[in-house]
Amino acid sequence: DDNSHNGVTYTGFIVGSSDTIDNINLTGNVSYSYTYTRYGNVGSYEISIDVADLKSTNYEFEAADGKLTVNKAKLTVTANAHTITYGAAPTGNGVTYSGFVVGSSDNINNIGLSGEVTYSFNYSQFGNVGSNYTITPVVTGLSSTNYEFVGAAGKLTVSQKVTSTDDGSIIFEPDITVNVVGE
Repeated sequence: DDNSHNGVTYTGFIVGSSDTIDNINLTGNVSYSYTYTRYGNVGSYEISIDVADLKSTNYEFEAADGKLTVNKAKLTVTANAHTITYGAAPTGNGVTYSGFVVGSSDNINNIGLSGEVTYSFNYSQFGNVGSNYTITPVVTGLSSTNYEFVGAAGKLTVSQKVTSTDDGSIIFEPDITVNVVGE
């Protein structure tokens, strides 16, 4: 917009003129005041504008206050990698939070976090051994005053179950039995 300057939009130029904010010999500055402070809570804040310092040959200026809207920051919740043994039901292994507002003193203990993380898996108990599985944190139950949450998957590895028997056999579940023959 040709009539936007320093965060202020100028309207009311004479209809039919070629006047714009750039060619009306504008001098002076706009002053702003507001109640929001850096790292303050999300919400809507009034912005008061003072145009007393603005001057132009053909125009006078009148201020119209505005609003500042502060939205929630996104916090990524990543499932920690986890290894389970074949036959075990998949479980979560906790999460790591990242994306706190840079420069703030925010951490997981002081953001007013409420709710619980649950997990979804693309592995079912007694599925194949392997490392191509994921643990995805379900974050819809989390809430905080200044953050919204986004889940990021972690790696789930399923290893073979190794057991030995009284006769010296070693069993790898699933699939393989090894009989150890004595000397």
